[in-house]
Amino acid sequence: GLLPISDQNLLGFMSELLKMVSIADGEISDAGFSSVILIDKNGYAMSNSDEFKPKKKLQSHSSSVFLRNSFVLEDGSFEGRVVVPKELPLGVQLRVSTLLLFRALIRGFPDEFFDAGAQTQIGNIRPHVVSLLFRSLISEPVEAVAASSSTLHDALLLGVSGDCRGAEGSGTKSHRLPKELIQTCIRPILLHLRDHTKLTLCLLRGLSRLLALLSSWFNKTLGEKLLEHLHKFTEPDNIIAAQIWTPGDEPKVAAAIFDLFSLLPQAAQFVEALVKTTIRLEAVLPRYRPCELISPFREPLSKYLNRHCASASGFFLEEHRLGNPMYSDLFLDLLKRDESAPLRKYMSGRECTVMLLNVCFERPLAIIRSEKNSATPTGKTTSSSLAAYGINQWNSPSSQRKLEVVRQEIEMKHHYLSQKIKEETLLTKSNEIASSAADQPDTQVALQAARRAVERAKEDLNETRRAYTHEISKATFQVLPDKDSPTQRPMTTTALELQYQGFKIVEVLISHDSAYLPEHNDVVRGFRWLWRSRGRHYRLLHEEEMPPRYHSESLILAKFLTSYSKANPTDVDVLFDLIRIFLQPSSIDFSFVKQFLNDTVSEVLSSEQKCQVMQRFLTLLSSDGSDETKTLSLQMLVYPMLRSTFRQTTKNYPPPTANTLNKILPDATIKDLILILCKDGSSFHPKLTCELLRLINILLENIRNKLTEHRKDMIKYIWNILKSDDNGTKYFGYLVVSRFVAVFETPPK
Repeated sequence: GLLPISDQNLLGFMSELLKMVSIADGEISDAGFSSVILIDKNGYAMSNSDEFKPKKKLQSHSSSVFLRNSFVLEDGSFEGRVVVPKELPLGVQLRVSTLLLFRALIRGFPDEFFDAGAQTQIGNIRPHVVSLLFRSLISEPVEAVAASSSTLHDALLLGVSGDCRGAEGSGTKSHRLPKELIQTCIRPILLHLRDHTKLTLCLLRGLSRLLALLSSWFNKTLGEKLLEHLHKFTEPDNIIAAQIWTPGDEPKVAAAIFDLFSLLPQAAQFVEALVKTTIRLEAVLPRYRPCELISPFREPLSKYLNRHCASASGFFLEEHRLGNPMYSDLFLDLLKRDESAPLRKYMSGRECTVMLLNVCFERPLAIIRSEKNSATPTGKTTSSSLAAYGINQWNSPSSQRKLEVVRQEIEMKHHYLSQKIKEETLLTKSNEIASSAADQPDTQVALQAARRAVERAKEDLNETRRAYTHEISKATFQVLPDKDSPTQRPMTTTALELQYQGFKIVEVLISHDSAYLPEHNDVVRGFRWLWRSRGRHYRLLHEEEMPPRYHSESLILAKFLTSYSKANPTDVDVLFDLIRIFLQPSSIDFSFVKQFLNDTVSEVLSSEQKCQVMQRFLTLLSSDGSDETKTLSLQMLVYPMLRSTFRQTTKNYPPPTANTLNKILPDATIKDLILILCKDGSSFHPKLTCELLRLINILLENIRNKLTEHRKDMIKYIWNILKSDDNGTKYFGYLVVSRFVAVFETPPK
């Protein structure tokens, strides 16, 4: 440096500078400075003189008119970059410059600064410098806080003894700053934490910096005290009545307290308390005016949970919490936040994946396994069987209308009964009047008839009420599975909610990591089971009898499978799985699945993968599967794939090479197709037969040479179709015969 640290003028200047800022901060007093205006740590001008009014902001330099914010100058000629800071008030700039001067002193002369004896000039100013750094941590100007934090970080780092810094694992590190000095400087900050009314944003911001630098100096009692202060803010009436903070700053103070928990060491035990406190604080947030539009507590909570991912996942992945929207909605929002990457990464780990499957999908997967192990055939669906899959038929509009009709009938009969009772009362009074004068037989007869009418009306009303009660009991009764049913543990509303929450969690993980599904085969396997399951199929068929919240089950699974297929195009079985969604009508738009299938088989799959699609289709065609599934496979997979292969028929593309055709449609595949048609063609549904004839027509038009040796079998199959009674198949049969005659010579008689 230009000046050695032992220079007396430099030491004298630093001593006076320290004295001036210490007097301004109220640490010491000196009558010689009574008429001098000083600037305290918060940037306020103050003086002991009676002529000067304290707590007055010092004016800024005139250049601050132009330098209200920092900006960056860049020069592309030499790729230079200059950051011009904003102009600070003169008093704040003096404080920042003082802190930067001491930082340069500590950096330039660490050994002289830390090793100087207590009786020397350097040793005399050292505790005052350290005290200044800690005081400035809780000051109001953010520039002073940043400067003091940077200086204190260097002091703590350079203050470690040289032997300890050079030896790894050498035991407890010793520090050249006395422990008593650090404790003395920390104590004033901690004293303010005893009472929640003394908490300020500056104090809490400084404490966060302090925790970042000296976290090991604090224990869990600090966390317990902070949690106690947070509970105070769940009582807004008391907080507002105290009038300690500016209206609207109360939630900010609570959020600043929240922010400290992410810096506390070994604070995993506060997960449950902080989550519940967050829920309570958000519930009373509108009572603080002006009200925050967005909760200020979730960002600090997510920072804390990122440091304690294991405890956080264990807390939220509990059945009773995932089934409670109060917790599940909060957890999903925290997972979606940009700063929650560590929590999402932990949730994507093997341990959390297994936990998620066990908690959210254990019941539906257990039902699927029991169905596979059971020999019970799929019969006609009943209320009992539907209830096993979480379907309550009494939730449907038709059932609700039936109950409404019974309720209206009860009201009508009750009104009718009231009228009859009034008639009976009038006749009773008339009979009393008549009996006092003379006996009137007609009045007696009318009275008896009225009483019988009342009795009949009562019986009708009671019968209708019993019918209504019976219907209600049927609607609310939890139908248990039959003894022979494989699903001894049926889907309940709780199980449906857990499954729904599991879908939403996986959806968030996939949205931030496209490789999630390909890297978790157990999740993909479970979702494919759910997609093929009888329960999903029934719930889609009986949408009106399901709560609207769970109508998106098939939609979410379809999106999962399409996402997986995009990452794993080699797994062509997924394409055939996706076709299942078109086997039944639905109020949900699944056109994106159809478009995905068309784009995949046309543009994404390689020649070898297209060959796998054809082989998979032939396997399906020869199986006992439904003809509707086979028809959809032709329409949505085989036709688009062949059109893309023979696209020169509609577009100006070069024709496919012989090698490409042999890869997609080898001779063995053509032979297997013709054999299946000749063997099982007569048993196919007319609609499937028409689609197969369309397939033959496409092949005849584009690869006639590969069909030459199969001409006899093909014409035999087509000729049998022409004998069919179905006009649709006959039409396609004549069309294919025409194509056959056009491409081949007519065989001799």
